[in-house]
Amino acid sequence: ASSVFAPMPPGMTGIIEPGARAVIEAAGSIEKPILGALTSSAAIERRALERAVMKRRTRAKLHMRAAPTLAMLAEEGRSDDDALLIIACEQAIEPLLSRDVEALLIGTAAIAPLRHRIAALAGDHVRVVDASRATADDVARRLTRSQLLRPGPIDSGAMLSPHLMPNFSWYLTDESPAIFDRAEHLAGRELPMPR
Repeated sequence: ASSVFAPMPPGMTGIIEPGARAVIEAAGSIEKPILGALTSSAAIERRALERAVMKRRTRAKLHMRAAPTLAMLAEEGRSDDDALLIIACEQAIEPLLSRDVEALLIGTAAIAPLRHRIAALAGDHVRVVDASRATADDVARRLTRSQLLRPGPIDSGAMLSPHLMPNFSWYLTDESPAIFDRAEHLAGRELPMPR
């Protein structure tokens, strides 16, 4: 069986490589950076992020932590000033901060909306980066390079004719109905079930 953590074919992107680049860039020129990542249990088990980081900075030390409770609370749509969510953020990042991480990667889309809350809790000495944002930037860069990026903002009220609607193929490392609902909302139409 194929794995969503396998290297991407040319022309495709995933969250692992852009996330690894982003956390390494956030560490700057530190030769032996101490890095942290909040990610999924599946990503930790597969060690794909660890391999991608080590490929770029062999002397880096990467500490990863799954944050399923934080992801669940975020997917419920709680605001980032919700007391329970703040406690979950603190509990998720404290073990990473206690290891003196210099850069922290938010490696799962479920908790990406909490970036500012996590950054505030982590403090000014820790650079917090978002793998989802890095992935979006990677896609935009590839589309620009291929001259396929549509200039200007997309008018969300405009109706595209069916032949102009993009086709989506997407893969999830975690199953979450909330993420699927959010994806359909962002796409503005029904999407096929993820693989």
